[in-house]
Amino acid sequence: MLDRALLLGADAKRLFAAIASLETHASLLADGKCSRAASNPECNRYCDCWPVDSHLCDVGEAGYLNASLLQLGGAHNYIAAAGPMAPEWHGPDTRGAFWSAVLKHKVPVLVALAPPQHGFQGCADYCVDGATYDGVRVEILRRAEALNGTALEEHIRVHRGCEGHSLVRILFREWPNYGVPEAATSVAGLITRIDELRPEGDAAPLLVHCAGGVGRTGSLIVAHSLWAASRAAAQPIGPDDVCARVKLLRAQRHPYCVESAQQLQLIFDVLLELDHAARV
Repeated sequence: MLDRALLLGADAKRLFAAIASLETHASLLADGKCSRAASNPECNRYCDCWPVDSHLCDVGEAGYLNASLLQLGGAHNYIAAAGPMAPEWHGPDTRGAFWSAVLKHKVPVLVALAPPQHGFQGCADYCVDGATYDGVRVEILRRAEALNGTALEEHIRVHRGCEGHSLVRILFREWPNYGVPEAATSVAGLITRIDELRPEGDAAPLLVHCAGGVGRTGSLIVAHSLWAASRAAAQPIGPDDVCARVKLLRAQRHPYCVESAQQLQLIFDVLLELDHAARV
């Protein structure tokens, strides 16, 4: 249940200023809260966006990955990750660690908000049919355009030795770096599709990534998690609940999660769109 009136009247600029984090990247480093990232600086796309140790995603023998395992309440947990890197795109090769995380945590749905793009603001192409990344082989079983051409949907099988796992990847093309899509309806449609693809009762984490894994990724995770919570909430969910969820996400991932008042406003709008669609 959502408090539509409060969400419609919310002042995103004022609320965003009110939840400004007292912690910064520099203070996290000074307090030793990003020690694993500091020991692997080359494996981070950005020099000022490192995951906190307390929620670092375990990737097993693959070592380190700029990714956080988030616990936001309820049955929906998430992995928020920076986009994989590769030398021909930017940085060292982190694609093996990325797929190791997918395999280890049995991720049912992988949401990519950054398409392959050369340079530090992009993302390496990490999903090539028949390719092997540090022992993890990727097979694309089928792919099709989705969400009225705004996304590509791929059904994938990954395996390493005798260990295998099937998942769906959605590559969403409508969300620019540091910004928001033109229409909140497109993100609402993406969330609806994620829920359709996720096997009922599957408690494994969803994996969401963009380039840095904080702005777009954080905004989608907050919207998706609160929409799930709203359907079981005893009290209507309003702007204060959104802000509290953003603060919780920042504490588990990084203070840059949900980077602007514009992205906060998008979360309000997406929740309203989802609520409207559920009522008609």
